[in-house]
Amino acid sequence: MAAIAVSTASAVKLGYRPYPGSVPWGDSATLPEWVAPKDHPVNYFVPNFGTDSDIKATFKHTADTEEKLDHVLAASFDPPSTFKKNYFVPHFGEDNEIKYTKKNIKDAETALHHEYDTSAPGAAPPRNYFVPHFGEDTEMKYTRNNIV
Repeated sequence: MAAIAVSTASAVKLGYRPYPGSVPWGDSATLPEWVAPKDHPVNYFVPNFGTDSDIKATFKHTADTEEKLDHVLAASFDPPSTFKKNYFVPHFGEDNEIKYTKKNIKDAETALHHEYDTSAPGAAPPRNYFVPHFGEDTEMKYTRNNIV
């Protein structure tokens, strides 16, 4: 369906259907490549030449490091049973970005003769209050009457 606006600002309903083959949604649905019949070889033999030399080197270096540190690396995708709580987090003071941000805020407050209020917001705004309804807008009525 298409609508054409004419000079009187009213809409006219037109029937339109693209001719077959001009748009993809006019064609029948096709199956994805992995479901469609195969015209290439499948389930063919793939030779196994053993573990790659890079993988062998990684395993060797991991074993050497475990032996040197007397610790076995272990990986698990199981969630931990408990989490550490109340652990010490060192505080090394403010970093330079925080210092620069505070300086820039102070400079802006001085230049604008205004102090920024960073306190928490006040009480929640009022809710469920009365809103008068004066009926439908005339433009809405006109639009509704011209959409057919």
